[in-house]
Amino acid sequence: MKKRCSVFLLAFFLVELGIANDSTSTKPISIDSNSQYFEGKVVYQHQIINPNQALISDEEFYESMPNGGKSMVTMYIRGNKYRIDDDKTSQIYQPLSNSVSIYKKNDSIYNAFAGAVEDPIEKAEKSEAKATVLGHSCIAIGIQTKWETRVYLYSPSQLKTNPYYWKSHQKDYLNITAGKTGNFPLLIRQKSSLGNFELIAISIEKVKLADDIFEHPIQK
Repeated sequence: MKKRCSVFLLAFFLVELGIANDSTSTKPISIDSNSQYFEGKVVYQHQIINPNQALISDEEFYESMPNGGKSMVTMYIRGNKYRIDDDKTSQIYQPLSNSVSIYKKNDSIYNAFAGAVEDPIEKAEKSEAKATVLGHSCIAIGIQTKWETRVYLYSPSQLKTNPYYWKSHQKDYLNITAGKTGNFPLLIRQKSSLGNFELIAISIEKVKLADDIFEHPIQK
């Protein structure tokens, strides 16, 4: 019995460290909805949304915005780690400290504790919102605080993750989304006092990711 337990623990340890086949990235392969957990790269399009079309037309609202208010966000996911890159920052999750290291392009760095929510949640429940993203039908969770409303739309067959990894990750409500559904979202819609946006996946690549993807640029 002891021998069997030791073998199981060793196998679990090796999987968690991502030792098997975890070197440099390979070419994208087709997504298998039956695979256990997603590892790879997701590219999202971030679109700023006109907050009040009655006051200003979309044409006027987007006229002064670079690229019509559109920008790209790339997310790398492997096990209990992720990295998010946009045109201004890189954010790398540190699971041991449950914190997010945020690197700005001006070389500054700071850490944000992921175990605390930004705003107290007033309501979190299943939403009636629906969407089809990259051919996948999505279901939704809605989260409401005093200052914002977010709808997270996900497909049960895509971007699968172990929900246990995110139970203590309250930042960006990951404990309520991936921590309950076992999936990262394909689409996020936000309405808030700070602005409205939509973040939608435009490409998914299932690839093996190298360790240095999750190392902070300053620390390399």
